[in-house]
Amino acid sequence: MSDLQILIAAVIEQMKQDIAKGDVTAIEKLMMRVPSTFLNGYLPEEDDPFDFTWNYRIVNAKSENGGEDWYCLKEVTYSKGKPTGYGTPCTGSEDMDSMRSVWDMMEKAMHLPPLQEEDFEKGEDYTFEDLFNEQTKGEVK
Repeated sequence: MSDLQILIAAVIEQMKQDIAKGDVTAIEKLMMRVPSTFLNGYLPEEDDPFDFTWNYRIVNAKSENGGEDWYCLKEVTYSKGKPTGYGTPCTGSEDMDSMRSVWDMMEKAMHLPPLQEEDFEKGEDYTFEDLFNEQTKGEVK
């Protein structure tokens, strides 16, 4: 086992002990540093309270170019697997490990077919906040 694997095993063991006592603080702190797309991957679809994901995609944003083709890298949000909105991509991150994840996601977008503006259910003005409020019905503050 590598030093990292030994460390991970020790941390997992400590977390098990903490969880047995009802303490999930360490897990919450670690999860705060994990991109939501990875966290959503651990939820079964029927248990996902927000039922949304996001990724980077190429979008043909004709409305940004007088109706002419304009292929842009965008952050795209999905609800129930259908695109619901897009925005300007975030190219920053809190550390280099997560920045590498952002870079990998952007690279994957180059291998997917471009989305058209018509593919979006809610339109480009539909924001993460709109989706959050719709999904939680204002119950979370």
